[in-house]
Amino acid sequence: MEVTQARNARDLCAAGLAKAVLPVFAGQGLPLLEALPDLTHGQWLVSHHEARHAPPVRRVLRALERLLARDGPRN
Repeated sequence: MEVTQARNARDLCAAGLAKAVLPVFAGQGLPLLEALPDLTHGQWLVSHHEARHAPPVRRVLRALERLLARDGPRN
């Protein structure tokens, strides 16, 4: 099954109609939550092509870049 919203995946899991890999914060409260500590992969931060140069978007991207560089990778 395919969903277009992450919340829909969580709701289907909560109703017992599906299984999904969710971030821990999204799966909180689900009865059969199972941690997958070895499941890691790279993350991409993207922005809309036309909005990527807008000052508010640039500020957020730079702040996230600094935050992630400070904390380093989490494997």
